[in-house]
Amino acid sequence: MKWKMPLALLLSAVMLFCTTGCEKQEDSRLAATQSTELYQLQEPEDGATMAIVHTTMGDISFVLYEEQAPQTCQQFIDLVNEGFYTDRDIYGIEMGNVFTGSEDHGGIQGKTTAENGRGYEPETDPGLWQFTGAVCAYGERDGVYERTVLADSRFFMVSEVEADPEVVSYMEENNYPENVIQAYQEIGGNPITSGSFTVFGQVVEGLDVLNAIAAVPTEEDSIYPSTPMYVTSIELSEYHREG
Repeated sequence: MKWKMPLALLLSAVMLFCTTGCEKQEDSRLAATQSTELYQLQEPEDGATMAIVHTTMGDISFVLYEEQAPQTCQQFIDLVNEGFYTDRDIYGIEMGNVFTGSEDHGGIQGKTTAENGRGYEPETDPGLWQFTGAVCAYGERDGVYERTVLADSRFFMVSEVEADPEVVSYMEENNYPENVIQAYQEIGGNPITSGSFTVFGQVVEGLDVLNAIAAVPTEEDSIYPSTPMYVTSIELSEYHREG
């Protein structure tokens, strides 16, 4: 299923989405040069760390960007190795984004491996955006005016959201890099809701499963899926081109 949302509705949804932790695009990312490599459009490196997310709807595999987001990726790897992601709710579906990794059943509490008990500061990179298939860290918001999202155990995956011409026009008017606009037109996603959180992975297999999860209806006036779904476990592997 491909999601498509008119610009006015999308911008309204962005404001609502920000209440759950997702922030508006930062100027520093809009200033990315046209020569910036967009990693999500490249073939992952052979041997790159890959996570296989086993869900009650099927498996989703994504590669980790350990070089671009080292702290976020290491926290995720440590939590996987200790079995934290066994039997975790898929607790939210919004704008094609699928949320999981909360300690509780409502998505309120995440776990962090940081010694100070706080999630990790955002590790943003101009080469990583909230395109279709992006895996994004999620957690508590920090700050008053320029709020950032601290990365804890929670994360969301972006299902196949079709590019909208109105959104393209908005991006052009607001000086988004041309390569980012072109990538959005090619693969879709929610790039205008990107911001001060970390994109730390990209789905390489199981996008159809992610799309099916994102298509499950939510309860009235909420982001909670009407049908219970779970991440049964996550295992770590390696990405190989031949596979």
